[in-house]
Amino acid sequence: MQRRVDTDSLPTRTVVLAMDFVDRKPSDKYFWLHLSRSEVNLCREDTGAPVNIWIQAPTEPVTRWWLGELTWLQLRRRQDVSIHGDQRLISQAQRWFMRYLFTPDSLM
Repeated sequence: MQRRVDTDSLPTRTVVLAMDFVDRKPSDKYFWLHLSRSEVNLCREDTGAPVNIWIQAPTEPVTRWWLGELTWLQLRRRQDVSIHGDQRLISQAQRWFMRYLFTPDSLM
């Protein structure tokens, strides 16, 4: 996951994106992505850092977004997905993640 982050597109301050995969067992449902221009860390435990963006969703739509089958906007519009937090950062987040090379929109 860390390799697909465009660190140049991130804000100047660190952003924490927390993911709650609602369809997974409690020991495997929470992840925190710490994003900064100097490093990207995926954490399996809460570090206590303030969360800027929360994503609560089943695994499938988030995986489809990550693989390029859904856009950020399509993910946000799904009824089974809740994304909340800093609205300015939520609207910017689509620029932070690079698409896979062979996604349909990358081949155009």
